[in-house]
Amino acid sequence: DVLAKLYTSVTRYQVEETKINSGKGDFAPSYYKGDIIYASKSTKKGFLVGTYNWDNSNFINLFKAEVKNGQLEKGKRLKDAFFSRMHDGPISFDSTYTMAFLTRNDMGSKKGKEFIHLSLYTMVKNGEEWSEPIPFPYNDPSFNLGHAVMDHDQRGIYFVSDMPGGLGGTDIYYSEFKEGQWEKPVNLGSTINTSRDEMFPFVASDRTLYFASNGHYGLGGLDVFRFNLGEENAVVENLGSPINSSTDDFSFILDNSLTAGFFTSNREAFVDRIYSWKGE
Repeated sequence: DVLAKLYTSVTRYQVEETKINSGKGDFAPSYYKGDIIYASKSTKKGFLVGTYNWDNSNFINLFKAEVKNGQLEKGKRLKDAFFSRMHDGPISFDSTYTMAFLTRNDMGSKKGKEFIHLSLYTMVKNGEEWSEPIPFPYNDPSFNLGHAVMDHDQRGIYFVSDMPGGLGGTDIYYSEFKEGQWEKPVNLGSTINTSRDEMFPFVASDRTLYFASNGHYGLGGLDVFRFNLGEENAVVENLGSPINSSTDDFSFILDNSLTAGFFTSNREAFVDRIYSWKGE
């Protein structure tokens, strides 16, 4: 009965693949004013870099796509502070578009062996220029930390980490910004986090948290869920089909109308693609 209910939500949303997909992996859309910035493996970073050895694909770059007549135009790669010789992205912005939160790969070592881990960086816009990325104070080479978004009241960020003390896999944490300092991260607890993976948080203007998880009951792989942060005794709700599928569905975002947005899915040939949605 629960599974059938997830499929009956099909009439609530209209889903369409966007025109920006490269077929090599495009994901994690984020709003920047009237445009979209997203992560992509569509191009090489340069002859000094080559491809990523793990899956022989290109390193992740950040692209900006303009929205025209409700459609995304072909994206252009970002440069300068948004570019490095490693993976760059995902990225998100605060509601004033003057602060950015960039996930980037760093090199670390453990017991004499080097490895790559995710770290979070903040960036501040001064006039028309962005600052160089500043490391988040709770980064640590022994675990991953990234996928950060700021809430709409500008008080703090929600992010993902597999730091010690979590419930298992990757969990969602919150860190408040007080008097120019980031407070110690707080785990959102067992209502939201599970023993598996919770990832790609997004906080809408009505204080609803959207996130991906393979630990809550779903249709398969990562599913998109929502949770009302302002409601006492709120429960986690699966968005159902066609947002979710039997494969991975994640990085769900909404515009200020709360009735349209974008998300990522690998439902076609197991390649990450960005889709638009309209709904309730």
